[in-house]
Amino acid sequence: MPNSSMEVLSDEQTTREKILFLLKTHGPMTVRMLSETLGVTPMGIRRHLTSLELDKLVMHRQEHKPVGRPTYYFNLTEEAENLFPKRYDTLALHLLEVIQDEYGEEGVNAVAEKAIHREMEGVADALGSKTGAQRVEALVNFLDQHGFISSWKETEPGTFEIYQYNCPFLAVSLRFPMLCNPMPIMLKELFPGADIEVTSICTEGTNGLYRISYKENLQFDTV
Repeated sequence: MPNSSMEVLSDEQTTREKILFLLKTHGPMTVRMLSETLGVTPMGIRRHLTSLELDKLVMHRQEHKPVGRPTYYFNLTEEAENLFPKRYDTLALHLLEVIQDEYGEEGVNAVAEKAIHREMEGVADALGSKTGAQRVEALVNFLDQHGFISSWKETEPGTFEIYQYNCPFLAVSLRFPMLCNPMPIMLKELFPGADIEVTSICTEGTNGLYRISYKENLQFDTV
C-alpha cells in the first residue's frame, strides 16, 4: 500500500472513518489487510464492516480460489463515495460560464430548459397516474430523493403549497439564477390546468415556496 494513504490517517479519526478512507484510497481490501494496516483485531474489523454494510456504505464480493475458502473483498458503495469531497459545482460553474461567454444568457436558459425536461422524464414516471394530493406527495417524494428537501400541504381544497428547504445546486444557481426559471414550466406540465405561483426561491436566501391551485373543479391530468 502506498505510504501516502497512511500519512493522512490521524488518531482523531474513528475506526469507521479510517476504514472508509482506506477503501477509498486503496480500493477493495480484505479483513486481514484492514486489520494489519490499522492494528485492529480481525473481529473488530468485521464488527465495523458489518455496521458499515448495514448503513449501505460498504459492500463485499467473493473471490473464489481453486483451493480453500473464498476471500471476501470489501469496497465502498455509491452512498459512501458521496461522503468524500466533490467539485461538481465548480465544474458546472465553469461549463456554464463558457456557455454564457459563447452564447449569452439565452444559451444558459436553453441548457437549463433542456436539462429540466430531461429530468421530467423521471418525474413523470414517479407520478404515474396519481391525482390530487397523492400526485403532489409523489412529486415531493421525488424531490426529496434528488436532494431537494421538501414538504407540502393542502391549504384549501384544490390549492397545494410545496416548500423547498434545500437546493443541491445552490452554489451554481446563485451565480446563474436563470437556472431556477424552468421550475414553473415543469410544474405547469406536471399539473396542467393549474395556476402556478412562485412565491420565493432558495437563491433569495429563503426557502422555496411554490403554489399549485385549481380555481374550479380539481382535476389532475397525467403526464
